[in-house]
Amino acid sequence: MKFKRFLALLLLTAVFFQSFSITAICEGDEMRGIWVSTVLNLDYPTAGTTSEASLKSQADEIISGCKSMGINNIFLQVRPCSDAFYKSDIYPWSMYLTGTQGTAPENGFDPLEYWISTAHSSGIKVHAWINPYRVTKNNDANDTELKSLAANNPAVLNPDYIIKYTDNQYYFDPGLPEVRSMLVEGALEIVNNYDIDGIHMDDYFYPGTGFDDSVTFAKYGSGFTSIEAWRRNNVDLLIKELNTQLHAADPDILFGVSPTGIWANKATMAEGSDTTGNESYTSYFADTRKWAQSEWLDYIAPQIYWNIGYTVADYQVLANWWAEQLADCSTKLYIGMATYRSSGASETSVWYGTDEISRQLALNRQISKISGEIHFRYGLVKGNTTMANFLTSYYGTSTSADTVTEATTEAVTQAQTEAATEAVTEAVTEATTSAPVNINFNDMTAYYNWAKEAVETLAAQGVVSGVGHNNFAPADNVRRADFLLMLVNVLGLEGEYSENFSDVAESKYYANAVGTAKALGVVSGTGSGKFGPEGYITRQDMMVMTEKALSLKANLADANLSVLDKFADASSVADYAKQSTANLVLINIVSGSKGRLNPQSRTTRAESAVIIYKIYKLFDI
Repeated sequence: MKFKRFLALLLLTAVFFQSFSITAICEGDEMRGIWVSTVLNLDYPTAGTTSEASLKSQADEIISGCKSMGINNIFLQVRPCSDAFYKSDIYPWSMYLTGTQGTAPENGFDPLEYWISTAHSSGIKVHAWINPYRVTKNNDANDTELKSLAANNPAVLNPDYIIKYTDNQYYFDPGLPEVRSMLVEGALEIVNNYDIDGIHMDDYFYPGTGFDDSVTFAKYGSGFTSIEAWRRNNVDLLIKELNTQLHAADPDILFGVSPTGIWANKATMAEGSDTTGNESYTSYFADTRKWAQSEWLDYIAPQIYWNIGYTVADYQVLANWWAEQLADCSTKLYIGMATYRSSGASETSVWYGTDEISRQLALNRQISKISGEIHFRYGLVKGNTTMANFLTSYYGTSTSADTVTEATTEAVTQAQTEAATEAVTEAVTEATTSAPVNINFNDMTAYYNWAKEAVETLAAQGVVSGVGHNNFAPADNVRRADFLLMLVNVLGLEGEYSENFSDVAESKYYANAVGTAKALGVVSGTGSGKFGPEGYITRQDMMVMTEKALSLKANLADANLSVLDKFADASSVADYAKQSTANLVLINIVSGSKGRLNPQSRTTRAESAVIIYKIYKLFDI
């Protein structure tokens, strides 16, 4: 039976999917984040200081505390108010860091650099949390704080950039193109100068409906039916440009936003949630649903700061609503949780103890689209011994993604070395002689009908597996090395290599596959001798790898590039990927989605399964 040979080649692919499913529900991929606030010295530092020793010791204490609670992502507020917790050519040193805006820490100490290196050594990722528009926090009617800003603050250098709001605070004017350019450059400065894992923004956009930007609207608002629509477009432009520029600078950077939990109430917008609370769409002119559905964000983390059963804004209603809104896109969904509300709660409060947070975490696990949560905020969580102990027990103490990877490496390596042994033969015989098992995954909804046959057929043969709770997680992304490992194994590619990519350690389970593919010309890397094995693979890179690998097994004629014309986004396919993409379209390995190729989007588990299944059918293995 031909499928026996196919399954033998795919046993390692099955190992990949099994290990992928483990990390999907463990600390490697599940978001277990926490916000560390610096504004008003809430979490770090406890008071402004220039002392290098003090800034280091306080950072050490927080990172250690996060690790003990099982936190794997820290969202560190590095720009609270047009200032910086890092060396910047755009923003002055923060007064919340050293006590006086513009004053640097002693000895040239760079807090952000220290946070990143220390957290990374503990297996914790660091995201730079920025407040884009806020200039002041504690200003008064006499503009006391405004007058104390450092001379090099962009708000001082460009007074026409700022507007005073009804709360006496100053904000950068989102309608000015110059402001948007400054904000993008500020984010790029962090990405280009630091080994940061992500750029993060919270719920501070337009401060409210009373923002006096009528002069700016008169200058730039032509073509818009209302000032409200124009304002939303201004923030759209910032988010979209940040997404483009940040990923051009670092394809692996995570860019996300944590808005208020309600996009719009159903009474305002038919598509809105069954809630009656404050909404981002009309109050802050932030069309957060649009950003997520347009995939301008890698993730969105709505702050659902209400309890389950709360009439105005029910946590369960909102969690399900957001999951439904993101069902058809690759944007990850995390939940911003009000864990802080348990701190000091009275015995009569629903937030007392850990029961409410426990219920919410359990609900998060039941909704397959939710990939984790972010807790607000460190000081109130860690300072609440009951809650800190609960999270320690709930998450465990291991936070490093490498921990899970290493835990599966031995099994993967063993499978590689025993692929031709009696154990493999018995596995193949059992899988191909037993009656097929009909496997249906709960989250393979009607939207995934295009992948249903591939996923269920491969699952029935033991080639792929789910991620727990009878879910497949079809929208989860796949890493470059893991996809390449699948290709090498399914096609049985063999070869010797003398040198691997510099960022591929020989101890890694995928090292041989990557080295073999490099030697065979299937991959050439990302530049500077690197492959980027842990980065998520884009659809166009998936197509290039697949086409080059298939070319080693079959004579694939170069298709006329005109076959791409039927796709609306054909022009967005990179030049290096056009021919490979056309070749795969010609033999129906790639068919696109709704008339689009989505070449820059990340490859999902469902898409990977379809590719493997189509290769199987193409070669009649």
